[in-house]
Amino acid sequence: MFESIANFVVGNKIKITVTSIIAAFIIMSGASHITVDTDGRVFMAEENPDRMMLDSFEAEYSKDDNLNFILTPDNGEIYTPENLKIIGEMTEQLWLLPYVRVVDSITNFQNTYSLDDDLIVEDLIKDPFSISEQEAKKAKDIALSRIELETLDNPNTSLTNISVLFKLPGLDLQKEIPLTMEEANKLVDNFKSKYPQMDIKMVGTVAINSLFAEASQDDANTLVPLVIVASLIAVAILLRTFFGTAAVLLMIILTVGVTMGSLGWSGVPMNTVTAIAPLMVVTLAVASAVHILSSARQTMLVTSDRTIWAKKAISEHGAAISVACITTGIGFLSLNFSISPPFR
Repeated sequence: MFESIANFVVGNKIKITVTSIIAAFIIMSGASHITVDTDGRVFMAEENPDRMMLDSFEAEYSKDDNLNFILTPDNGEIYTPENLKIIGEMTEQLWLLPYVRVVDSITNFQNTYSLDDDLIVEDLIKDPFSISEQEAKKAKDIALSRIELETLDNPNTSLTNISVLFKLPGLDLQKEIPLTMEEANKLVDNFKSKYPQMDIKMVGTVAINSLFAEASQDDANTLVPLVIVASLIAVAILLRTFFGTAAVLLMIILTVGVTMGSLGWSGVPMNTVTAIAPLMVVTLAVASAVHILSSARQTMLVTSDRTIWAKKAISEHGAAISVACITTGIGFLSLNFSISPPFR
């Protein structure tokens, strides 16, 4: 069978080559339709009980995305006039981030107490920009006695948390989350340069969703080129043929392009799982190509007829390559039983 295929391929090599390249470019055009899913819940199917519970809860109440800014001073004490000034200034600046709904910190905590027959509600630290040592100590004593501040403070007051809640429109998370993180990163970088004695870190759903998107892009921008270079070096060393290596490079470019184009046309969004799809396809394609090139190099020692090289390579290795591709396909099809949609 593969001898007949070899004769057909060699006899129609120009038509097959032109048709393949045209088809490849048509499929590659789908890459412009690729979308990046930045929502962490993409790893849970819609019928997942935990996701259904979360969706139901958010539908009944509200869906909030958050960022927590963890501030840790070098001196190990939050309640000093200088550190409270930094926290107060950052609290005010965080209100300027896109889509902000609430900003909570120890400086704007609503301290409630009774005075005679009156109920007094005021900021725990009324003016963080001109606070004295005595006022800072008083604020610390109050904070340690309030259970409500346990989420913003830690028992030894060596660090504190500024909590920011966002109300993202949810119309285009590919733009909303990166915009929010970009502005947050600018603000943090500004405070780190202005106050190097204060360490600032970010956690929260907005940061996690942003990292998912960044990880997908980083994988596509770093892992794919590295695999291509490593594959070409291995082919060049093992087969010692310039034109063979160039042919593998062309095949890799077309393979990656067709894979990404297929992803775009299929409507499947890119995430940290689907971003590595090109690596898997390239690995299999290079392995198949090496079989053909290796056979051609052995045959060229016997004859200089290129037609015989191609026919013998396809007829002798067609079965092995087919079995490898089919069994690999079966292996990947088993991922359809995964509980996580991106693996499916």
